Amino acid sequence: MSNVTTRPVSPPAAPEAVQPTFARPIAVSAAMATTALLVGGLVLATGLAVAGWLLGGRSSDGEGIDAALQVGVVVWLTGHAAALRVDGVVLDLVPLAGPLLVLLTARRAGRWIAVSSAPARDRHAALVVLAAGSGYGLAAAMLAYAAAPDQVAVSSLRAGMLAGGLVAAGVALGLARERGWAQLVAGLLPPAARLLARAAGAGLLAMLAAAAVTTLVVIAVHADDMMSLADRLRPDPVGAVLLVVLCLATLPNAVLWCSAYLLGPGFAVGTGTVVSPAGVSLGVLPAYPLLAALPASDGGAGWSIGLLALPVAAGAVSGVVAAGHFASGPWWRPAAAGSVAGAIAGTVLAGLLLVAGGAIGPGRLAESGPVPAAAPVAVGALVFGGLAGALARHLLRHVRSDALPGVARARSVVHSLPARWPR
Repeated sequence: MSNVTTRPVSPPAAPEAVQPTFARPIAVSAAMATTALLVGGLVLATGLAVAGWLLGGRSSDGEGIDAALQVGVVVWLTGHAAALRVDGVVLDLVPLAGPLLVLLTARRAGRWIAVSSAPARDRHAALVVLAAGSGYGLAAAMLAYAAAPDQVAVSSLRAGMLAGGLVAAGVALGLARERGWAQLVAGLLPPAARLLARAAGAGLLAMLAAAAVTTLVVIAVHADDMMSLADRLRPDPVGAVLLVVLCLATLPNAVLWCSAYLLGPGFAVGTGTVVSPAGVSLGVLPAYPLLAALPASDGGAGWSIGLLALPVAAGAVSGVVAAGHFASGPWWRPAAAGSVAGAIAGTVLAGLLLVAGGAIGPGRLAESGPVPAAAPVAVGALVFGGLAGALARHLLRHVRSDALPGVARARSVVHSLPARWPR
């Protein structure tokens, strides 16, 4: 009988992590990303303008392609929240989709900077944020000063500060995501502050979602009127594409204008005009497709009064979520939490309403956007809703199931809401 000896089998060695042969300094990566943001945006904007110049048959124009390039630069600056003065007429309504797109793109660039660079200290990364914003802002200011057409004046200071601020904020958000800054800042906050921020975010998202759905429904109902107006403008193919892009760029503005409508005070499309649930008073409107969705001047529809409950319901979402975090203790504890969450959501919404308007033309069109009274009403409505939602959840939690019919079912629905709002 032979003995068979077996050798101990050692576990396979773990594969060594592949180390890059060269890691760029974080300053080099930031310079590359900022340049790509600048050049990419300019190429896109000027490319659309040059395409319109070529297809429009304007090759014989004395200004030629130079004018098309200047128009593209103006479009690029407008996407960075620059204010224009065209033949003495101020146009400072910002198509909010432009700055939002710049912010998101810069955030993605910030994440790329973090993962594609050699390890760096936090203070060096912070300096990179400042350098990226400063360089981008300086380029925007120079373009506003030197490249705008003669009949268009652009504030170089505003263009540089806003463009640089957007890019710096986006890059900082991207770096914070990859380097753990966000978790560090969140860890410095008290737990109650983090929970209230989540509850406020729930209410704000609910309010914006209600306004967005209402806006889309109104656009769908008035789609024929919008198409008829667009046909009367008789745009060429490139002009039609630019018109669609402009409508999409101002769609976030339309959602915030709709929020002001749901709050009650409404919005104006010119001095002395108002569009609100209580009534509609409009004058002559610019030939812009989205404005064709506005109701006709009348005394207001009775059903629109019911829309005033939506902001309160959005505040109630904040209250319900906040009450789930502060369920223990006396009744005033969840009530206070719901009120504070509603106040935070209302304050943020009020700030968004303030930046959603601006001048869209000469004369009376210099005042357009949410009525100023909509900002304090936003805070009040969401505070009231937060208080009501928190008290409702607290009462449903303590009322016996057999005390009132339907309490058990209502309590199960409310308690099924997440105790922690998702990150």
